[in-house]
Amino acid sequence: MPPSPDATLLNDSQRRHPGVTLSQIQRLLHEVLALLTSGTPAGGMVADAHDIPAEFTRRAPALVAEIDAQIAALANRFDLPRREQSRYRWVRAVLGTSIDHLEDTRAVSLRAYGEVHPELAAALDPDLRALQERLRGLLATLQWGTNP
Repeated sequence: MPPSPDATLLNDSQRRHPGVTLSQIQRLLHEVLALLTSGTPAGGMVADAHDIPAEFTRRAPALVAEIDAQIAALANRFDLPRREQSRYRWVRAVLGTSIDHLEDTRAVSLRAYGEVHPELAAALDPDLRALQERLRGLLATLQWGTNP
């Protein structure tokens, strides 16, 4: 099937940009919908404020469906590339970044925020190192037996 006349208005590089942008918007909107129906994990460091208006909760699914349809129509009209996102690479990146952020949370790094109590390193850093090791173990479990 030949591309639509509008698809020929874009070169390959130009086609990638709206493809990425629209796919990101679509993913974020689906995350918004997930927030409307999910609860906050118990015992976590983040407690969601349940402050989304009821009218938004009621109307958002239909509005997002309309936006999805409009994105699909644009993608078809301009022959925008579909993106495949690796869950494996995403989880690996999140775990690696978390390990790095914990390194930046050690007592010596907190000097940037003010004077550090002399006993803080002994009190905080061992637990941060232990948490990093657990995250490394989770990362190793992810990577065990894979070759992506």
